[in-house]
Amino acid sequence: MSTTTETQHSFLGPVAAWFGGWHFPTVAITFVLSFALLTLLVTFAPASPTGFGAFAETFRVWCFGAEDNASLVPAFFMCSELVVFALIVWFIWSSPLRRALRNQRRRIVGTAAISFVAVIAAMVALVGLSTPDVRAFTLSGIRTAVPAPKLALVDQDKEPFNIIDFRGKVVAVTAVYSTCGNTCPMLLGAARKAIASLTDAERADLRIIAITLDPAHDTPDNLATIAFHQGAEKPLWRLASGATAAVEATLDRWNVSRTRDPETGQIDHSNAFMLIDRAGRLSFRLGLPDAEGDRFAEALRLLLAESPGVVP
Repeated sequence: MSTTTETQHSFLGPVAAWFGGWHFPTVAITFVLSFALLTLLVTFAPASPTGFGAFAETFRVWCFGAEDNASLVPAFFMCSELVVFALIVWFIWSSPLRRALRNQRRRIVGTAAISFVAVIAAMVALVGLSTPDVRAFTLSGIRTAVPAPKLALVDQDKEPFNIIDFRGKVVAVTAVYSTCGNTCPMLLGAARKAIASLTDAERADLRIIAITLDPAHDTPDNLATIAFHQGAEKPLWRLASGATAAVEATLDRWNVSRTRDPETGQIDHSNAFMLIDRAGRLSFRLGLPDAEGDRFAEALRLLLAESPGVVP
């Protein structure tokens, strides 16, 4: 037998023994069942600004698209899948596992304990990433300070306005259209949720501008009806429209991508909020809140706490 063959056998032997014996199934079963248990814990954990509660809230948003115990159903299905996986592993490796439980119980318990500790250590590390200091660093790390693009259109009351009219206030700009049945209601809902988290004094210094993506249909009269039903009234809200050329040019300046399906008329578009500080600087561009819902409200509060002359 050649030296190369001997080396391969010396390497593959322990690997085959590890996967063919009780070690691999013990680690796999412990990992998936530990994760299932921790999934249930974060599902029921109350939200809090720091620690495990902050991690649990973030976990629910990212994994289940829910911020409270409404994530119970998807969590149940996730845990069920993990349990089924553990049963499959047990079924495939039942013989070595049974032998180990009879003859090497102490070793198999020790291996399971080490695996469980590894899962807990990973959880602790993730919890650490949910502290306010880390989140604040992440938010400051994506801040910009460039002059806001030009925005001069007509609102739902047919009154012309210019974004420079709101200098000294914080402005959130987004783009929607009235016949959108998917992300546009989510954008408006996210804005309402963030507004509800602010104080009356903070709301007085905030303006929300929603530029239409469909100016031919979304005339000021139509937008006035939408504003009434959505509770999007002035002075807080401006539902912006105008001549098609002016609206399209504004959307281009604000880097709002959009593509209309010629058959359905639906518009695929970017979903974002552009936040302008009191000094008229484009400070943040945040995506559609599910995962970024808290960050959107946090960014608003950050900008509202500043004075017009502040330098980030």
